[in-house]
Amino acid sequence: MNEAAAMLLGTHDFTSFSKVKGSEKHYLCTCFEAGWHEVPGGLVFRIRANRFVRGMVRLVVGTLLTVGRGKMNPQEFGEVFRRLNRVHASGAALANGLFLCRVEYPADMVPAAALPTGLPYFSRV
Repeated sequence: MNEAAAMLLGTHDFTSFSKVKGSEKHYLCTCFEAGWHEVPGGLVFRIRANRFVRGMVRLVVGTLLTVGRGKMNPQEFGEVFRRLNRVHASGAALANGLFLCRVEYPADMVPAAALPTGLPYFSRV
């Protein structure tokens, strides 16, 4: 699954892993991190990007789980990603267990006074 997840790194069009009926003007995202990590009791998928399009994380995870189950190999995952067609991706992973752990804003983008206070997952970088 990590071999397939590595293909997400960089700037790519994530149309294959998005709900295309939204108000998105484009599906380009820059992915900085994508990978599975062992934790007590199972695996955790961590993804970090400059933005996420609607349904992206659940569709990526669902398709990576298909790779993990042996129903798709990493090369086929890459083909799904490059086709830019949602119908080739697997189903979306369930929403339970999905959570946002941090939001970062560049220091020059958002004044400190505009950021929520007392919330550990908002910060400036």
